[in-house]
Amino acid sequence: VLDKLRRYTIYYITMGALNDAGEGQTATLGGITLEDVAGPPVVTATPSPIVSTEIRLAWQAPSEPNGKITGYQLNYHTLLGDSNRVNLSSVTVVNLTSSARQHILANQLEDTVYVLSLAAINSIGYGKNATA
Repeated sequence: VLDKLRRYTIYYITMGALNDAGEGQTATLGGITLEDVAGPPVVTATPSPIVSTEIRLAWQAPSEPNGKITGYQLNYHTLLGDSNRVNLSSVTVVNLTSSARQHILANQLEDTVYVLSLAAINSIGYGKNATA
């Protein structure tokens, strides 16, 4: 039994027999491990204002994609007053392509804190979030 293999990784295994008469023929088998949810995208630029009503977020693909990335989902929202509670009426979801590496949030409120969460998507589903 082989364990501790990385997800969505190609492995080759060579097997052969050895006994008192000597070494037999070898055979090489190859295969790929199953996909799993993706790790979080790597945020390369903290959300930064471009103008007072726009926010730019930039990222790289997850270091552990665990499959073919088919897209990204960006969620963002504001907080209620001075609390850490989510303002549910402000939650916005943006679906992005697999080639996207940045997104600009336009027409945002001035002097408002936004919480951004970005996840990669593969055939298994939504991966772990990177929060900014």
